[in-house]
Formats: sequence, structure tokens, C-alpha cells
Amino acid sequence: MIHADKILVLDGGKLVSVGSHKELLEISPIYQEIYETQKGKDAWGNE
Repeated sequence: MIHADKILVLDGGKLVSVGSHKELLEISPIYQEIYETQKGKDAWGNE
């Protein structure tokens, strides 16, 4: 996902942010939280 041109961030079914991985890490608290939660886990959620 970090190589996608654009990533859409939804919250409660509503679009709240759009941007690249780098842009969203700078502007979107929701994306930051998702990224930090998933960082270090494999595709099955194992650390």
C-alpha cells in the first residue's frame, strides 16, 4: 500500500483523507494510527 499513488482513508464510512503514504503520515492521525498498528506485522497479523 505504501507504493500506491493515492490512498483513501475512511472513518465511519466517510472519506476523511486522500493522499500518498508520505502525505497521509504527515496529515492524517487516523492513517498514522493504522500504519503504526500494522508496522512490523506480516500479512496474517503476526509480529
